[in-house]
Amino acid sequence: TIFMVLTLIIAVPSAVKGFNYIATLWKGNIIFTPAMLFSIGLVSFFISGGLTGIVLGNAATDIQLHDTYFVVAHFHIVMGSASF
Repeated sequence: TIFMVLTLIIAVPSAVKGFNYIATLWKGNIIFTPAMLFSIGLVSFFISGGLTGIVLGNAATDIQLHDTYFVVAHFHIVMGSASF
């Protein structure tokens, strides 16, 4: 239960950040420069890591997914997006 609460405490501000990233691009004049493509890729990477974190935040599914490659993939997605 403690890990579930801590995961969801992290998930809420991260969801707000992801929403702000997407809302910044909404109805904007997007020019696909290399920097913009990198930024869009980073945001999609960040969101996919966050969605897998919400799945692991549920205690019932975390029990089923414990010691699987899903947890390994979530860790690497989150650490990969955090390194940028």
